[in-house]
Amino acid sequence: MGTSHHPWLVVLLGGLLLSSAVLVSLLRSPPCFSSDLVQVIRVESGELYSCRLHRKASYDEWASEVLPQVSARLKKLERTVQELNVVPSASGGETPAKGSVNEISLRRDELTGTDQLEIQLLNKILWRSKPSFEQELLTQLLIERWITNQPVRAANVSFESRTWLSILHSTFLDMNLRERNEFVVDWRARLSRPQGPQGGGQVSGPPRSVTDRPLTAPNSTWLLAPKIKQKAEALGYSPESREWNVAYAVDVEENLENSLAREFGQRHITSMTPGKAQLPFLAAPVQRTELAKLHVGKLMLIRCQLPDLPELDLLGFQFEHLILVKHCGKISPDFVLRALKSTTDFASHYVQTPFIHFHWPSLRLVLSRSGVHPRTVGGLFEATSVRNFTKVGLLKNLSLDHELGTGRWVGTVEPVVMYRL
Repeated sequence: MGTSHHPWLVVLLGGLLLSSAVLVSLLRSPPCFSSDLVQVIRVESGELYSCRLHRKASYDEWASEVLPQVSARLKKLERTVQELNVVPSASGGETPAKGSVNEISLRRDELTGTDQLEIQLLNKILWRSKPSFEQELLTQLLIERWITNQPVRAANVSFESRTWLSILHSTFLDMNLRERNEFVVDWRARLSRPQGPQGGGQVSGPPRSVTDRPLTAPNSTWLLAPKIKQKAEALGYSPESREWNVAYAVDVEENLENSLAREFGQRHITSMTPGKAQLPFLAAPVQRTELAKLHVGKLMLIRCQLPDLPELDLLGFQFEHLILVKHCGKISPDFVLRALKSTTDFASHYVQTPFIHFHWPSLRLVLSRSGVHPRTVGGLFEATSVRNFTKVGLLKNLSLDHELGTGRWVGTVEPVVMYRL
């Protein structure tokens, strides 16, 4: 029997389907998050509410998927700020708890893909105004050390901020939990006070601006200043000049394999690619443009074709020894480690690989005094250049080792430690 003979059956089935859809919609709980820290989170598609507000909201599939994770993140944050005596226990009703935030605004991708939720809330709860560099730093430290246990996922975390976080993290490794909590509470209290004399005394603490350096001030009364200064110097950071000093770095034309980059990091070797640098003391890479304050003891530069000399002045950071290596293809840890340890050892193991090991300050001095300015690395060893270097008394001879196929510069100043071209 066909349904065409019973139109009422079609109507009945349609009604049942519609009723089921309405029932499912009604049974779905409106999406909300569990937290006493914030009441409303604004996103592009509307507003997300705290469950304690009992606001009616239409069902949103995206919100229903992300809000359980948001609630879990907020609970972690809530425990931290309660431990710091910033937010008291939640009160009933719809009145925001003391210390909570009425609302924040985020894009969807910021809510799910960064730590902007935690950063915005902590900044508003702790400081109640646009945070200074040092206040923002404490916010990031709290997030990294107490809440997420990973580097802050923010769009713009500066190299200077990462520098101080690295120092503070390392200092934290030497503290127990009680000392860590005392450290944060004390820091927050000092940063919350007005600047200047208080009752005849000067407030001392972490740097209030990037130009102040109370960590090095002899009259600093901040309890942890000596510990942090000692840790900074142990990591190779000079608070006086605000420069990092790293012993070794390798610079390659293409991105390194993750396993190789990790191995270099474990051996305290900075690895660099055309756009970024991974420093051993930082959890996340930084842009090459941020390395102006970096000083490298020995830099290995690996290229398919040796760069011209003027290009080496454009690397963007300082270095003392430079090992230029002409090499294409895969790079092994042994290839790099041997060169950084000893160019003699490197030359004996990689007998076909062209390279040149400069002492860079000496090379600049030699070129300046001699007036010789060859464009290419090979131009340093051309007959005209050699005559000029010898004439001004900078070069005695080029000593050759026929067994290794290498040479070295012998003179009053020795800018070339070893070469094979």
